Amino acid sequence: MKAKHRHTDTKPQIIKAERRRDRVLHLFVRTVSGICMIAFFGSILLYPFYLPYVLLLLSLCTYYELLRVAAISLHIHYPRSTGYMTLTAWSFYFAVLTVSMDLPEFLGKFVETVGSYIIFYTSRLSPEFGNMSFVVLRAVQDSLPQIFNKLYNFIASTFLLLILLLRVREPFLPVLSFCGWVMGGLALTILEVYIIMTVQKDLMYFYLPCILVVANDTFAYVWGKLLGRHPLVRVSPSKTWEGYIGAGITTLVFSHFCAIPFVERFGGELFKSRLDADAAMQAATIAAAATKAATHGTFLLDYNQLSRMYICCMLLALWISIVGPVGGMLASLAKRCAKIKNFSNLIPGHGGIIDRIDCHILANIYCILLYDFFYK
Repeated sequence: MKAKHRHTDTKPQIIKAERRRDRVLHLFVRTVSGICMIAFFGSILLYPFYLPYVLLLLSLCTYYELLRVAAISLHIHYPRSTGYMTLTAWSFYFAVLTVSMDLPEFLGKFVETVGSYIIFYTSRLSPEFGNMSFVVLRAVQDSLPQIFNKLYNFIASTFLLLILLLRVREPFLPVLSFCGWVMGGLALTILEVYIIMTVQKDLMYFYLPCILVVANDTFAYVWGKLLGRHPLVRVSPSKTWEGYIGAGITTLVFSHFCAIPFVERFGGELFKSRLDADAAMQAATIAAAATKAATHGTFLLDYNQLSRMYICCMLLALWISIVGPVGGMLASLAKRCAKIKNFSNLIPGHGGIIDRIDCHILANIYCILLYDFFYK
């Protein structure tokens, strides 16, 4: 009897030990992948040329995750059971990309830049390898206009849609619902393309909203853990009113202290990375105005220079404080409908790409429109 009693006592302890081990392992994986993400985006700061291509890759991953969640929510296996629906969805994705941006030229610059490194290192190994690399890369670059032709992609996607409609059978609602998810994904793709095209002109459109969104998320987590009592929305029980209000106030304060030092210390260097030389000269002027402001110890500067940057920064912080959680709420609603925890497992310990960038898209779009309003 005693042995049996001991056996039953050790069972809960074994379960607790396994749960503790799983938590430690999850924390370790999450920490390592987080460090890798920080290192990766830190390297992008050193080589800003690759940032638009990273954003294009993120756009492709977010579209994949949306289609996956759509299939799960509709109780169909992605991608095998979707068949023509999946093929049609991806054809429309590339059709939207080719219409929204000059994709052959965009990818051609990437192939040319990366190809020069490949040719250099392969030619050091062997001249034959160098010549072969040159021929292959030139063939790839020449084939891009045919592969991503606007007319060809539009015709292909339209005919695939026609085939899908000819093959559709009852029940019709899952197909219609999947098409709704596809339309939402395409709308999101257009917004992401708009961000990509703008980031090529000015990196400030990317860095500043990202810093403020990360700060807002961090403050919301801290205030929610310290004072969180009242849930904010039902679709995301972890979000609280205390975290929402506390993060909003703290983000505004952070933005106040961040605005001038950001332009003074980093503005000139960031703007030097711009692809537009005139914009770089304008940034140098703004940075000089910031340095002059710091010397005189006042925020009352020339309105046409730093004051507009400061106002933009504060308005952006106010927008993120109020509307920032909307992206996270929509993502939580989609996950609740599909009854899943994360959009995917592309980032170990963190979930999917949408789980990380759900709050960034609206912030980046608002930042672009805000700066265009002030500086055009």
